[in-house]
Amino acid sequence: MNFDAIMDSLPANATIHLLGGTFETTGCLGWGPKTGQTIIGAGINSTTLRFPTRLDPKFKWLIEPHSPYHQTNITVSDLTLDCNYQPGTLITLNGICLHGSGNTIERVRLVNAASFTKSDRDYSESFGIIIGKFPYPFATNNVVKDCIVSNYLCNYRNNLSAIGITSDGGQILNNLVVSGGCNYVLATGCIGKGCLVSNNVTRGCKIGYHSDTSGGSTNLTVSHNEFLDCACAFFVANSTNYDLDFSSNNIVLSNDDPNFSTEGMFFCPPVAFTNIVVVGNSVSLGPLNLKNGAPTPGVNFIRANNVSGLNIHDNSVAAGLRSVFVNCAGMTTNNSGPPPRPNP
Repeated sequence: MNFDAIMDSLPANATIHLLGGTFETTGCLGWGPKTGQTIIGAGINSTTLRFPTRLDPKFKWLIEPHSPYHQTNITVSDLTLDCNYQPGTLITLNGICLHGSGNTIERVRLVNAASFTKSDRDYSESFGIIIGKFPYPFATNNVVKDCIVSNYLCNYRNNLSAIGITSDGGQILNNLVVSGGCNYVLATGCIGKGCLVSNNVTRGCKIGYHSDTSGGSTNLTVSHNEFLDCACAFFVANSTNYDLDFSSNNIVLSNDDPNFSTEGMFFCPPVAFTNIVVVGNSVSLGPLNLKNGAPTPGVNFIRANNVSGLNIHDNSVAAGLRSVFVNCAGMTTNNSGPPPRPNP
């Protein structure tokens, strides 16, 4: 309570240095960052903000501005956020959410985010590191970089959206997302115009890049990422998307969930997609999706629906890996290239 009271008393546009140590907090119940604040810890694993061991159902976000969420231009860096999930608790715990424009989250580690419910029917999604336009009609210049998300916990099919931005010009750069044995992690995702998702590494996540929210993306670039041991590297649904560049990514497909298809890329019906470039990617298979040296049935490089202007060339694809195209027009394909790169 003392930490929360002090943080809540600090003014807008303040620079706040947190020393090393662990600070228990009720999160957004007790305080919220204000416009222009810069909150700097002593480093990942040196400064930790943590929910108390006695979890309260009212706990939501470790860091989020207070309603009505009009605080913008906030920077949070160099600390660990520990949602501190306790076994046997039915609760959903989230990391950090900032709103509007000009926000930066960098060198932040999130651990022990969680979503536990009574049954499969009580779906509850947990969110990790998020920047959204709400409550504004649009937002610009938001960045998440050099962050780590790991130790996610859940039951049933409750998902964690690890890192996401809803903003024009949003950037998700140089982050690491590790599922930690839970395969329901959706690693990265953007909604907006001119977004860049680059040089991220995801390990064991269900989906490397995921978007199923209305609004879609225009002029999106997803490049130079390592999507390792995923069920799907790139999944987009429920929105119209234009001018997407998916290039120079290293993909290792590995999935033992019979309820989820395994694809390098999945453009999900019934929405339409226009002007998609898939170039210079490496796609290989993990042991879960190899049988006698060949891909297991239902594993694909690309599953594309309702795509107009699909240019696929110079990708290195595992032998025997095929693609499925439904209602696609203006396609150009040429996948000659060297063998896929090994799993690093």
